Formats: sequence, C-alpha cells, structure tokens
Amino acid sequence: MPMITTKSAIIFLIFSAFLLQHVSAADKTALLIANSDYGEHPLPEAKANVGKLAKVLEQAGFTVTVKENIEKGSHIRKELETYATTCPNGGVSLLYFCGYGSGFDRKMARTIEKPNGTKEKEWYTEPDSGIWGIADNTPYRIEDLIREFRMRSHARLNLLVLDCAYKYPKAKENQQGLMAIAPKTWPGGMVCFAAPPGKTLPAGTPSLLAESLARHLTAKDRPLGELMAEVQAEVAKQSDGKQEIWTRFSLPKDASASVNSSRKRKIATVPQDVDERGAPRAAERRHEQRQRGDLAGHLPAPCALKHRTAVPHQRVPLHRAHGAVQEVDQL
Repeated sequence: MPMITTKSAIIFLIFSAFLLQHVSAADKTALLIANSDYGEHPLPEAKANVGKLAKVLEQAGFTVTVKENIEKGSHIRKELETYATTCPNGGVSLLYFCGYGSGFDRKMARTIEKPNGTKEKEWYTEPDSGIWGIADNTPYRIEDLIREFRMRSHARLNLLVLDCAYKYPKAKENQQGLMAIAPKTWPGGMVCFAAPPGKTLPAGTPSLLAESLARHLTAKDRPLGELMAEVQAEVAKQSDGKQEIWTRFSLPKDASASVNSSRKRKIATVPQDVDERGAPRAAERRHEQRQRGDLAGHLPAPCALKHRTAVPHQRVPLHRAHGAVQEVDQL
C-alpha cells in the first residue's frame, strides 16, 4: 500500500475540502436585495420586484438569497463579501438591488506642502455615486461593490442589476441618478441600470425592469444580449417611452453568453496530478521508485551508477483552487 507522508496528507485534506465545496455548489446563484423601508420615503415596490424575480430564478435552478431593508452601507458590504465568495466557479451570478441610488460628494484628504516647508492635511470632495441603506448618511459606493466582486467572485458571468432609478429626496438635484460604470472594470458579464446614468424615473412612475427581467432573463439557450434587447424594448413600450434601461457588457463575448443553458456543466474536476481520492500521485511515484530501488537507501552498486543516466530534479505543480499553485519535489 503506498505510503502517504505528512505533507501529502495535508495537501490531500486541502484538495478534499476544495472538491467538496465546489461539487456541492450551485451552478447559478442570485442575491436579491429589497430596500423599501426608507422612513418618510418608502419604496413598497422594492419587495414586490424582488418577489417576482426570486420565484422565476428559483424555477430556473438558481440558488436565491433574499435580503430586505439593509440599514447601512457597511452592512451591504458584509452581505456582498459573504455572497461573492459563494459565486459558483465558472457559473452564473446575479446581484439585483432595488432601492434608492444617487450621486454624493465623497470627502477626501490629501497632504500639501506649504512654501515654508510645513505640511498639512487638506480636505476636498469628489463626485461619486452609490446605493443607500435604509438608515444611512452615506451610500455604499458602486466602485466598492465592483471591487468586492473583482476580488471574490469566480463566476464566468456576473450580472449586476441596479433597479434604483427613483429620485431620492435626500440627494441634491444635480446628484440624482447613478454615475456610469466603465464596463471593463466589472469582472466579466453585464451591468444594467433601470435608467441611464444621471437620470431618474419621472415622479410616480414605477420601475418595470424587474417584471421584464422575470419574463426574459431565464430563457434557455438564448444569448444574453438578445434577451436584454427584448427587455429594453418591452420596458420602453410599456412605459410609453418614459423608462429607458442602460445595459453594458464587460466584453463583447459576454453578450453571446447564455444565462440558462440546457447543457450540463461539470462544476469541479479532479486535477490530473491527484488520484481519485484527492491524494497527490507524486507520493505514489515515490513509493514505486523506492520499491524499484531507484531512490536513496536502495541504490544499486556504485559500479553501476556510471552507466546510469542522471535523473534531473523536477518541480511538479499541483493546481489548487482559484489558480493558486503549490509545488512538490519529485526525484
């Protein structure tokens, strides 16, 4: 029976945990956030919109998580940190937020040097935009949201839908609506706003985005770009031209991707350099070499060594989760 060293056993446990985590993971996940309880300025349609989407997504095989009335931006960040790490490796991830979003003045600091050589801190503001918790003084920055997904999500297709084109009474008039996102900064997939950047829905106009997404987004084996074109046309028609959605793709190929494919995808595979138990095959090779007398302690007579071809020292990479590489020695 092959000997398993302590180092090999540790690597085996790492691979086992990795495989168990990913084999049990869902191929499609969604986090739906409905912020409706904004005190004097409630958005009751937020909960209804999330309910429509949740039902359809679950029927299409999504693992759906619903969160309501998140109070602060720091709490939104924690929810996103948790969710992004569960985005399926090579699968589909959807983040939908319905609530208020707007621009704001982001307070920044810099150190300046005076003519006399002394230094002091200077405060200034930069335009920014974000989504609001129900009891927050500062919104959660869209750029921070993007960074969380860039760091943590390993989905092949990340869908970001911000259904927050409502005019926010607490925001300045010149800061209504969200700022545009550079599509290439989003980690593969699509960004969709319920209204173009810097725009909001007319007062008293409900958002039709969620209802249209529920009808079209999960159509099987359809390119995402075609589905969103249908959503855009339907929303414009039903609102008599009052609502226009804004959609961008990270890369042109993302528009050709399918959200709900009928083809089965293998979520995780055993790396080629481990056996069916997850143990590194390098350990087995060492044992076989010892059995043949090829390693130290079992070498043939010195007179035979001069006729042997030297075996170069090699480094054998073991590919682990998320592209990380660990190497083990092989003689």
